[in-house]
Amino acid sequence: MTQGMNPVDPVLAVAQQLQALCAEERANGRRCARLAKRLKALECVLTALKARGLGSNPELLQQCLKELMVTLESGQEVVKRYTSASFFIRIFKGYRFHEEFKMLNKELDDNYQVLLLALHIDQQQSLYFYAFVFVFVFFVFFWFLSVSFG
Repeated sequence: MTQGMNPVDPVLAVAQQLQALCAEERANGRRCARLAKRLKALECVLTALKARGLGSNPELLQQCLKELMVTLESGQEVVKRYTSASFFIRIFKGYRFHEEFKMLNKELDDNYQVLLLALHIDQQQSLYFYAFVFVFVFFVFFWFLSVSFG
């Protein structure tokens, strides 16, 4: 990763590529549509994360992004394998493909939940910090008033 590159960019790019792969698939629209819907939700969170930055705990969010990247790359392989398979292979291995899509959706859902939780934790820490600063400034202000006028 280059110095000026946002760590969200590569994950977002892979999510968009996988979403495009799902959009191309016509034979099993239901599986790919469900996957594309989940990817769209992830894309919204990743775009928001990119806009606000990694916050006060970047290690936690970077770990979440790494895990998500592994899942997305695995998902690309599953979708590519599925889309490149012939009609007969799809029928013959239908249950296996079904299980792979099911597992991929579960892993993406888990990654989504962990990412949201990490963002929530980071946001809570920021709120506590700002509340502390506000209370501190409030007390300093009233102390200053009491010393000046009292």
